[in-house]
Amino acid sequence: MSDGLGTSGELDGIDAERAARRDQAVRAAVEQGLLGPDAPIVGLLDVAGIRESAAALRAAFEAVTAPGTPVLHAFAVKATPLVPVLRLLHEEGVGAEVASPGELALARAAGVPAQRTVLDSPAKTPGELREALALGIAVNADNPQELGRLDALMAAGPSRSPLGIRVNPQVGGGSIEALSTATATSKFGVALRDEGAREWVVRAYLDRPWLTRLHAHTGSQGIPLTLMAEGVAETYALAEEINERAGRRQVD
Repeated sequence: MSDGLGTSGELDGIDAERAARRDQAVRAAVEQGLLGPDAPIVGLLDVAGIRESAAALRAAFEAVTAPGTPVLHAFAVKATPLVPVLRLLHEEGVGAEVASPGELALARAAGVPAQRTVLDSPAKTPGELREALALGIAVNADNPQELGRLDALMAAGPSRSPLGIRVNPQVGGGSIEALSTATATSKFGVALRDEGAREWVVRAYLDRPWLTRLHAHTGSQGIPLTLMAEGVAETYALAEEINERAGRRQVD
């Protein structure tokens, strides 16, 4: 049986190659004195493996999107907040998702351009939003209060930043409760199934032509692919509803 990554035999081969590289790296770390009785812990990164994964990700999307379709893959800086890693990912066509001024500084130090950076966090200050808009970084407002801050900043002058709202599609949780962010009570984003919330979101877009994106985060580890897909489908349906009500392709 085969899938988008190839046959099971090919996958076994990839795993074997990575295991061999890991063994070689650990041996080299011991020989060079980086790992031993006085240094019992060492962090090693499989650079070749990272490049292979980035290439596979790009290929998977290129296989199902029309030529020329803009697709941005953005790595969550919190996962590995190291400038050399972020620089490596940037070289492989992967942008950065940041959630704090510190993470933004790391992404910029790694050379990630503003147009390949996305600011997502549940508590953005006016100062953080002002910096993002000045740089042209994409921003998703997490709640009505943040949207109000964006209103004030946009009233002071236009921005190149793509702007949107984060919604909670409330499609359910995965096997790890703490990492599930699309349950009925998840605290991030506008909960679409709460009374009046969906209409509030639609109206927010109709009143603000500069809102052109929608953001949803179904969860991290422990979330099955089917649930992630359901979250995407719910968000896509909302985008189509907004566009129909607006009479144009506002959410692009």
